[in-house]
Amino acid sequence: MIDMKMLQDLTMLTLSPEESAQLQAELEAKLAGMADFAALELPDDAPLCVTPLVRENVLRDDIVLPHTGRETLLQNAPAHTGEYYAAPAIQE
Repeated sequence: MIDMKMLQDLTMLTLSPEESAQLQAELEAKLAGMADFAALELPDDAPLCVTPLVRENVLRDDIVLPHTGRETLLQNAPAHTGEYYAAPAIQE
């Protein structure tokens, strides 16, 4: 049985008695399910992680492109001062 008072203290939750009873029932059901897994007899060399996904790199290779120049980049800036982007001050 889960000590809900201790759980609420550790997680700093404030639960009504109804919420506490519902959460306790849900947690106990989950723990019972985990006990089913613990009861399985597995060989010592069973893999720790089995995934049906094919593991391959799906990212494209990095491609170095020539620099487009500061003037071209600043044309897309909402505001700029000379050769730099202009950003609003966030601190006085």
